Amino acid sequence: MLPDNHHENFFDTICRLAEAKDKTSLSTIVDDKVCVDVAHGQYTPVMCLAKAGKREAVDFLINHFHANKNDATQGYAYGKFTTHVDALLVEGIEKEAAIRGYAAAGLIDQVCDLLRNGASQDSAVWGYALGNHIEQVNILLQHGANQNFALWGFALNGNVERVNLLLDQDGSCDVAVWAYAVENHINQVNYLLNRKNASKDEAISGYARGGYIEQVNDLLALGIDHDFAVCGYATGGHIIQVDDLLKQGASIDFAVMGYALGKHVSLVNCLLKQGASRDQAIKGYMNGGYTELAAQLGVTSE
Repeated sequence: MLPDNHHENFFDTICRLAEAKDKTSLSTIVDDKVCVDVAHGQYTPVMCLAKAGKREAVDFLINHFHANKNDATQGYAYGKFTTHVDALLVEGIEKEAAIRGYAAAGLIDQVCDLLRNGASQDSAVWGYALGNHIEQVNILLQHGANQNFALWGFALNGNVERVNLLLDQDGSCDVAVWAYAVENHINQVNYLLNRKNASKDEAISGYARGGYIEQVNDLLALGIDHDFAVCGYATGGHIIQVDDLLKQGASIDFAVMGYALGKHVSLVNCLLKQGASRDQAIKGYMNGGYTELAAQLGVTSE
């Protein structure tokens, strides 16, 4: 099944069908190799619906299609739906997802409570930067938060002034170009590539993560490595694009690492059965903070 019209992408179709609770139609889409957690920019469908407070649609995606509960938690927190966040935290969902969303929403009391209970100030500074809460960003940076997490959040938000300020303080240009690309801030990506010698690999990975096929193809035409594109597409759950690049010779190990980084467990397992590296899957899970999933695969030999 394809989207309802050529103006609607799979992300929008999943959101629409989830709100309609149309299990039959959505099952057809997912069966056609579309991931229920496919990304559009930084968002997944369940995160977007949670941010809007559409609990029935969120529950539908979680209960019937195993949508990512961390994304739902972050979305609820960003939308200031504290009761829904609390219900998911009781289930054992990671605090990092909640603190990222609360910080982006500027809910300082909730952020402080999660910090007291062991959540990371790096996740908090990321969220505050994403939400343009500059005073709170500065406070956390003064208390030792990683400035590259702030840089990441500001770049996703498109706050060029703050990104440049952090770059002048030795922030990572590659983090900035990747985050700009995830949200398709093309002018800022090009500036960093052309003026700051930012990594084209990180740019193509970011564009692929966000699902921006035209920008990915433009960079591939310049000879950029397919492997970073396939990793980005996999992280964002863009199955069709991953499969296309694998047919063109991209590394299955980069693909499995990307799927693990995006917590697309069934897709990781599928590639492992096809001979993908277990160590790269573990690396992806670890980089994504999914230590339990990494442990299930065993200890990496690296």
